[in-house]
Amino acid sequence: MARNTRWLSFLFLVVLSASLLVACAPQAAVPTPTPIAKAPVSTSQPAAGGTTTSATSAGTAKPAATTAASPKPATTAAAAPAKTTNIKVGHLAVSSVGGLYYAMEKGLFAQEGINIELVSFKSITEMIAPLSKGELDIGHGSVAAGLFNAVSRGVDAKIVGGTSELPPGNKYAVWLIRKDLVGQVKDYSDLKGKKIAISSMGGLGEVALAKALAKANLTMSSVEVVQLGFPDMIVALGNNSVDLAYGLEPYITTALEKGVAAPWKDISEVIPNYQIGIWLASPQFVGPNREVAKRWMVAWLKGAREYTDVFFKNKGDKAGVVASLIKYTSIKDPALYDKMGPVSLSFNGYVMNQNISEQQDYYSSVGGVQSKVNIDALVDNGLADYAVQLLGKYQ
Repeated sequence: MARNTRWLSFLFLVVLSASLLVACAPQAAVPTPTPIAKAPVSTSQPAAGGTTTSATSAGTAKPAATTAASPKPATTAAAAPAKTTNIKVGHLAVSSVGGLYYAMEKGLFAQEGINIELVSFKSITEMIAPLSKGELDIGHGSVAAGLFNAVSRGVDAKIVGGTSELPPGNKYAVWLIRKDLVGQVKDYSDLKGKKIAISSMGGLGEVALAKALAKANLTMSSVEVVQLGFPDMIVALGNNSVDLAYGLEPYITTALEKGVAAPWKDISEVIPNYQIGIWLASPQFVGPNREVAKRWMVAWLKGAREYTDVFFKNKGDKAGVVASLIKYTSIKDPALYDKMGPVSLSFNGYVMNQNISEQQDYYSSVGGVQSKVNIDALVDNGLADYAVQLLGKYQ
């Protein structure tokens, strides 16, 4: 019996020791369930120059690689820029860029992170040198022979948008005739031998006169051409120094109110759908600073469209548009804006390449342009493409 008791005691001690060893051994780690990954909180913001960057909150799990693509953002608004960029704009203080002034006053450029510094010039040809050097970012003016000649000599600048056009029936540009000649000069054939004033040779006034004369198989040598500034044309019509004049607003309305002239024919009869004004940009503005240039075009088109709504559709912020024109142009009388024929702005921003080419062809035919340039290489409609895609096409 004692022998059996000792054997059982031995077995009990063995089992007890084994249990203690198991209890003291380190426990295997239990796998922790992996939490479902959450999408990062986006604080996207365009960096300077317009490049979009994204930041995620600290400690947020990365999304799984199989996360579905997010829908494309609506193209009706752009994110606010990170900082303000200063842009120097050459201007002539005329209503053909009325959209620019309205956009400035209403903060439309500020919304795009742009501050405008206006620099006054007398013509677009004066802007070409500072544009090519990057001292000016962008400027506006009329298409002229001097522009083509400068580019052919290697001056680096791009036509990046239209400012104004001349659709059929537009009253912004008309031929003015002396009051005492009304009824005597009835058609283009009656222009022979007449003294006709235009603002300058090598500009749109010359093209319009040449095409008007061509309707009656006449040439520039068939008339006496007098080069005068628009205010001087009114004086010359009043003292009978000229017979007709190439008139633009507000000088048309001024001449009519003074009683020194009457409207003869719309200039759009001979140059319908012509590109009157253009935006000319520096190589830096459309190159390294292109993202800023695209935002600039967006703000310009918003202003141009509001101007068009006011003067051609009888809706929109008329008080704001008129106030901006009074501030930046020479037309200070609010009542005149109800009388003048408004200029048609390029509300979609595109340059009419074919029309620019036709103007160059004319200047070349009369020796005003010595060497033609490639118009498609000179024009860059990419900024307008961007803005129209964002804002939609205006009709």
